[in-house]
Amino acid sequence: MPMQTIRLRRVFAFWIDILIGYVPIFLYLLILQIPLPNAISISLGTVIGTSFFVCFFLRDYLFHGRSLGKRICKLAVVDAHTYGEPSAKQLVLKNLCFFLLLFDGLFLLFSGKSLGERVTGTLVVYTPSASGKQVTLSKKRVKVAATAILVIAISMCLLVGISLSAVKK
Repeated sequence: MPMQTIRLRRVFAFWIDILIGYVPIFLYLLILQIPLPNAISISLGTVIGTSFFVCFFLRDYLFHGRSLGKRICKLAVVDAHTYGEPSAKQLVLKNLCFFLLLFDGLFLLFSGKSLGERVTGTLVVYTPSASGKQVTLSKKRVKVAATAILVIAISMCLLVGISLSAVKK
């Protein structure tokens, strides 16, 4: 498959993932319209925001290198050396590089590989045969994501609560 076609598929997959990722943010905006005490709305916002970021960073890890956008576009993240499934560390670090959006996009535009792929030694490849396979979400991966969301959200809620009580005094 020509490199230009793969790049277009990658862009489309990225936008699918972003649109799905914005669902929690829209939920939060709806919750802000409900008259709730500040502490509750801030706590809900913290949990929803934390969920968004954790799910964004784990999107490839949760589904074995294939986020929903990649699955729809028949793409997958693979280890560049073994062409097998990348490690959790590689997948999360690859997604962390996204926040260097300008550099990540420039690397992808000019070299065909994103900054995250270069840093982690991964590739995004076209996988036409894998589209029909049922990829199951392992319980272990769900537990990792749920634990990360809970720990970060509880920590943030405590921090917000402490900050609010300090402001009141």
